[in-house]
Amino acid sequence: MAQNLQFGNHSISATEIVSLLAGYQMLPQLCRNLIITRAISPFELTLEEKLGVIEQFYQNHRSTDNWRSLRRAEREFLC
Repeated sequence: MAQNLQFGNHSISATEIVSLLAGYQMLPQLCRNLIITRAISPFELTLEEKLGVIEQFYQNHRSTDNWRSLRRAEREFLC
């Protein structure tokens, strides 16, 4: 059975999706992300580890705007 991606009244077949990803030069990014996902999938982080990584990311990227509200939202999301 063929898989289709449907949004609204438009439907795209699996073959068309691959063709579109290649045409938009997104296929290499997809492959890279799939490789990374498979490589890290055996590892599970605790909630504290996840929050620590998120905090480190914000500190490294100087994303301090609304940091407290973002952290609160992430805690709710990660729980």
